[in-house]
Amino acid sequence: MSKGTIICLCDITGVMAEPWVEAGYRAVLVDPQHPETSIDGPV
Repeated sequence: MSKGTIICLCDITGVMAEPWVEAGYRAVLVDPQHPETSIDGPV
């Protein structure tokens, strides 16, 4: 169970989301450079 969900805008690498995911949160990355929509674990 996650603690919550964070939304990272314009973070194509996911670096900004890493500490949040390690702390138990889910992360949604929204960046126009992502070629497609995908679900990859908690990120």
